[in-house]
Amino acid sequence: MHVKRDQQSAHSTWVRVSVAGLLAGAVLLLFRSFAPGDTATTTTASRVVISLASGLLYVAILAPLALRLTTGLWPRLGAVFLTLYVTGTLTDLLEAYFYTTVLTPFSLAAALVFLALPALVIALLVVLVVRPSGVASDPHRPGLAETEHRPLANWTLRVLLAGVLYVPIYYAFAATVTPIEHEFYYDPTFIAQLHTTVPPTEVTIALEAVRGLPFVLALLPALSVVPQRRWVSVLYLGLIGAVLEGWVPLLGQTTWPLAMRLGNFVELTGDAFGRAFVVMVLLGTLGAGWVPHVRRAHQQSVGRSGR
Repeated sequence: MHVKRDQQSAHSTWVRVSVAGLLAGAVLLLFRSFAPGDTATTTTASRVVISLASGLLYVAILAPLALRLTTGLWPRLGAVFLTLYVTGTLTDLLEAYFYTTVLTPFSLAAALVFLALPALVIALLVVLVVRPSGVASDPHRPGLAETEHRPLANWTLRVLLAGVLYVPIYYAFAATVTPIEHEFYYDPTFIAQLHTTVPPTEVTIALEAVRGLPFVLALLPALSVVPQRRWVSVLYLGLIGAVLEGWVPLLGQTTWPLAMRLGNFVELTGDAFGRAFVVMVLLGTLGAGWVPHVRRAHQQSVGRSGR
């Protein structure tokens, strides 16, 4: 009886996710048709397919978060919207402001406001359609003494450190794909087509350190509900960044050369999983057992030396 009920619940969840995903795709299609600078006069089949695929990916990656959030409607909406908007829109536009020549401070602010609307509607769809079926108890969930004892200053330091550590992660994966992407960033034809530019190194370092902080903050809602001390949670946190920042936006870059899209796919996916690992270690409890172990070993060595 319980197995049958669980199967029915899983089937119902998949149906809800699919419906919400298709509706999210319709929302994206609608907003893209009204987007400033959109030159398409007709809705092509490829645009419809990309919009629907994007909506399904958005909802699929946000559904586990929505299912585990058991608070009221507004906190759930805020958590899902924060995850989607900050990871998929805010951080991307901040980088685009420095890596393209098309954005001014005014157009950047306008884009941040305009693109918040579809993100808000999609987040609302997710929390209304994909509802939690119940509160599951999990001994590995956060709230244990391993995290509760941390004072606010300690949390703040950990969040800032996790954000700054995005800089070496960014450079590591950028170096990995440099053989693929380098020619495009310095190719006059590509630069003229996309209006790209390469900022000075010091600007890039400061920019990625600043972007690292909202990336970390956007993962906190998911971090608060995923099982701790499990690598599958790192996988989920990594997929959030990969899908929202990388995979979905790259679906729409149909004019980019294949090598450029492949390089960005590898780079953005690597960035996302690097951030997820750092967040789980510094802010979750994945690394919580390591520090006490080191402390005990240190205390034992001190005790032996004092005898």
